[in-house]
Parts: sequence; C-alpha cells; structure tokens
Amino acid sequence: MHDRAWRTTAISLGQTHWHNRPEGIYNPLSLKEFCIRCICIRLLSEPASVFRILAYQIRQHEKLRKQQNLLRDCESEKAPESASLSADLATAILAWFRDRQVICKHHFQLLAYYQMLDWNLRFCSDVDDAWLEDVPTHVIELLQSLNVSYCHRLQFCGLNSQSRLPNLRTANFDGCLYLKPETIQRLQFSSRLISLNLTGCRLITDKTLYSLRHLFRLQVLHLSGCKWITEKGLQHLNGLFGLKRLYLARCVNVSNQAFRFFPTSFPNLIELDVSHCSISDIAMHFIGRLKEMSSLALKGCSRVTTKGLSHLGSLLKLRRLDFRYCKHISGLCKEWTQLNALWLSCTNFKESDAFILATMKYLQELDLRCCVVTKCSFTFVSQLQNLVRLCVAETALTDESLIVLCKRLKKLQLLDISCTEVTDSGTILIDKLEELRELHMDTPGITNRSLGRIGKLKKLARLNLFAANVTDEGVESLAQLEALHDLAICSGGIGPHGVKVLSQLKKLGALNLSQNKWCVVHLGALTELRYLNLSNTSISSSCLHNLYALKHLESLSVYGVILDASQIDELQVNLPQLKVLRCS
Repeated sequence: MHDRAWRTTAISLGQTHWHNRPEGIYNPLSLKEFCIRCICIRLLSEPASVFRILAYQIRQHEKLRKQQNLLRDCESEKAPESASLSADLATAILAWFRDRQVICKHHFQLLAYYQMLDWNLRFCSDVDDAWLEDVPTHVIELLQSLNVSYCHRLQFCGLNSQSRLPNLRTANFDGCLYLKPETIQRLQFSSRLISLNLTGCRLITDKTLYSLRHLFRLQVLHLSGCKWITEKGLQHLNGLFGLKRLYLARCVNVSNQAFRFFPTSFPNLIELDVSHCSISDIAMHFIGRLKEMSSLALKGCSRVTTKGLSHLGSLLKLRRLDFRYCKHISGLCKEWTQLNALWLSCTNFKESDAFILATMKYLQELDLRCCVVTKCSFTFVSQLQNLVRLCVAETALTDESLIVLCKRLKKLQLLDISCTEVTDSGTILIDKLEELRELHMDTPGITNRSLGRIGKLKKLARLNLFAANVTDEGVESLAQLEALHDLAICSGGIGPHGVKVLSQLKKLGALNLSQNKWCVVHLGALTELRYLNLSNTSISSSCLHNLYALKHLESLSVYGVILDASQIDELQVNLPQLKVLRCS
C-alpha cells in the first residue's frame, strides 16, 4: 500500500467541511456526513492501523458467527456488537471512496464484511474479479442491489457454480463488455429480481436468456447492444408477464418475427426501445397490439414507413415517441393527441404533415431538426403552449417565425435554433423566455446585438454560440448570467479582454473557446471548471501554467499544442483530477 500517496490524497480531499450543491450553493456538512468523511480520511491517511483494527473486528465477527451456527439464518443475522460499522455506514463509506475515485480492493473487501446490502461500484475501472472472489458466501447471499456498470475488467463477478443471490432485487452490468454468460446464468436463483441491466454485454446469447425464464418478478430488462440475441432468445422470456420495460436498441439480429408473441407474453409492457433494430412495418403490426404502451423508441429503424405507423394508432396511452432517423416516416396518427414528447429529427416529416401538431396540446418536448418545415409549420408549433423543450435546428426557421415562437411559448426551458436563417432581428423577444435554461444559437446570423438580450435570461445555465459572430464587446453582456455553467463561443473573435469578462462567471463548469486567439490568460479564476477546450487558439505549451489553478479540471482539449511526455506529466501533477487530455 502506498501510504504516502494516500496521505497526500487524504489531505487534498479533507480540507473543507462544506460541500458544493449542484446549484452552486455551499452548505455545511451534516453530522453524519462529517463522521463519514473523518473515517474515510483516516482510512486514507493511516491505512495500516485502520486495516488492523477492522481486520480484528472481522475475525471476531466470523468467530462469533461460526460459534452460534448462524450460517443457515444469515438472512436475519445482525452485525455483532463488537463491529463498529453498521451496514448503512459501510455503504456510505464505499460511496464516498467511489465518488472520489480512491476506492481500492482492500477498502471494498473490508467494507463488504459489514454485510452491505448495496454494492455500488459504477465507473470503478480498477474493479476485477479478484475484488469479489474472497467475499464470503453468506455476505454475497445478503446482497439486494449490485451495480458494477462500466467495470470493464469483470468477467465472473466473483460468482462460482455454488453461488446464489436469493435476495437480489436490482443488478446493473451496463458496459461490462467481457461479462461471461455463466455469470448471468447464476441469476436464475434470484427469484426476487426486479430490474436487470445487461446493456453492452457483448457475450450475452440466446442461451443466456434461457436462464432468466423463471424470473417472474422481473419488470425492467435492458438488453441494448447485445448483438447475438435473436428471436429464439426472446421467446425464452415469454413467461415473464410482469415485464414493463424492455430495451432492445442495437440488437441487430432481432427480426420482425421476434415480436409475434409480445402481445400475449408481455401484456403489461409500457416502454419498448427497438432503436437501430432490423425491423420493418411487419413488427409494427405486433407492437400495435401492446395496449399499455406509453413509450416507444424506433430511432434509426430505417425500414419502418408511414404505413407501418398506422398499426400504432390504437396505442391510445402513448406519451413518448422517438422516430429520429426513420427516413420513410412522414405523417402521424390523429389518435396521438395525448403525447408529451415527440422526436422527428431527420425524418420525412414535412410542411403538409404539420397540421397534426396543433392537436397535440399536451406536448412538452418536440424535435424537428432537419425536417422540411417552414412558416406554416411554425405557426402550428406556436400553439403548443405547454412546450418546455423545442429543437428546430437545421430547418428553414426565419426571424419572423422565431418572434412568433418567443411571443407564445412562455414555458420554454430549452430552445435550439442552430444552423437556421435566424439573425439578430429575430431575437428581439428572446429575453421574454424567462424560464429558459438552455439555448443553442450555433448560427452565423447571431452577433453582439443578440447577446444584450440573452444577458437578461437570469436562469440560463447552458449557452451554445459556437458559430455566432461574437467579439469581446458582446461578451460583456454575458457577465450578468450568474447561473451559467456551460458556454461555447468559437467564432475567433474572443481575446484576453473577453476571457477576463468570462472569468467573472464563477459557476462555469464547461467552457469551449476553441479557435479564439490568445485566450488562456485569466482562465485560472474559473476554479470550478471541469471541461475546457482551447484547441486551435495559437497558444503554446509554455502558456499552460495559467491553468494550474483549475484543480477540478477533468478534461482538457488543446489540439494544435505539441506536448512531450514530461510536459504531460507536469500537467497531471498540477491538475490532479485530469482524466482526458487531447493534444497534437
């Protein structure tokens, strides 16, 4: 164990007794949070002594358990009085280590002995089978929730042919690329399982699904990206009548015939995702009989046509529809008047189809990116006064239509008008959208004139001006946006003065200033930055010392700057949280 490194980490993590909330407010730690932090800091700064204490307690725990012969009753077994940590406290300590990416095998194995019911190791890339193999069987059998998403090294999760997980309710293996089918087969004994996520598990086959056929309590099943699954595998699940949510995105070997038995096998299905599957209108015939369906995603199903959608007209409970990149879809069913969200980007939806939008009074989110719609369509859109999120990027939106939208859609929180014909003249009412949190204006017709109006949007948190013609003078208006945490300006017109103005935005967490010259000075004042893009800004490696104050920086892009190994090492030393570095 690297005691010196751990002590350094402990000091840097334990300097404050406050925590930063998402909205940027600093609150004092509660007594429980403070105690957890103290325990964790000691584990990091004095690991050897703490490990000895915990190891002794664990030995006493095991001795007591064996003496009382409680192995058969482990489900109701309580931690012995000699143990200083409860299961809840051990879980909280694990979460603290995980969130700060200082968790190690020794920490986990010691904490596991305190019979944690929830193992959450998501994004812990160092986790491998060795972490779990030495955990006692009776501890594993108590487990109720397991999350090892994106632990890429896992194959067996410490499970062997004798392993049982009878109390497991939720299991998340999302992104475990090399997870062995044998691991999933052990879940056949988890009769209480409600939710299972196998997204991206490349080795899952039809045989694997056969082992899940008796999980009658299963309600949520994620199989997206499991490319070896076929119609035969899904048929193994036809007895899971309680299934409510099924995700099959990118299951490229799932054909139309796989959906034949869905109406009888999954009568309670309310959410289905078949994005990028090789299905056509034939599958729509079967899906149209799932009367409880409220959310359907057909994104990228290029063989589905408007004719196929006619089979879905009977789905009166539909609330969310995703047709993105379905290039043969145009008209919509008149029965869909209760929709809350509709995604139509890159479809064949056009001006003559837009009248149906006026009947969707409950619509809160609408995406028309790349659709062939003009003035008449935007008139219908302006009648949807419950809209919260609207994307009309890459359409024929004009200044006149934008003014109408801003005048009527007072509830908008997101607006995307990128790559349109809009100019400053169309933004005269943009400041009336007082609820706006996210604004995308990646279009050259926008200049400094519009920024004065944008500066009045007090709730704005994300602003994209990538291709807008903005200079230092216009940036001064943005200094009023106290809630702003994500900003992109890449016009080439921002210099040191503009960056100095931006340095007043203390909540900025993401900043893209690529293609603006000499803009590295003053950035050190933005101490909350986590993502920074300074690509093609004519800076050199000698300028990067200006960034050393950004101790929270996780991603840095400096394409155009040539760095050698020693300079990269220096960056890593001075930017301890840096995980992603992009350079020439």
